[in-house]
Amino acid sequence: MTKALNPVITQPGAGRANSAFGLPRRFLVTTAQADGAFCTFEEDVPPGAGPPLHIHLKEHEFFYVMSGVIKFRCEDKYLEMTAGGTVVIPPGTRHTFKNIGDTPAKIIVTLTPGGGDGFFFDIEERGLGRDDQAEINTLAEAYNLKFVGPPLD
Repeated sequence: MTKALNPVITQPGAGRANSAFGLPRRFLVTTAQADGAFCTFEEDVPPGAGPPLHIHLKEHEFFYVMSGVIKFRCEDKYLEMTAGGTVVIPPGTRHTFKNIGDTPAKIIVTLTPGGGDGFFFDIEERGLGRDDQAEINTLAEAYNLKFVGPPLD
């Protein structure tokens, strides 16, 4: 028998707010809402901001650039994307991104399967920041995430 799922509806401006690492994001669909299949969030990326080089060991990560100019690194390839651009990162791929524009950028990110949202929720709940890298690395392991290098220059 197939399990019946309820539709997930997120009104504009709604969703679960999160500001792990000082970056404002809203989870439009959480893993729990999607029955484990995926999570999706919208993130505001200030000029010069972006995460360290990292690998999702089990998830595909899908990026959609809504505004701004985002530079991506996928393994040893670099590309710049503007509004409307998409990038899909397969599991096990070293990657990162950075807002290289002069104005804030906005991206939509989907991780599938779900579970990655828990990392952001735990970081925020524990009040961890970039100075807590050892604890962040330990927590990341629980979410099949591995940090392997610095952010983009």
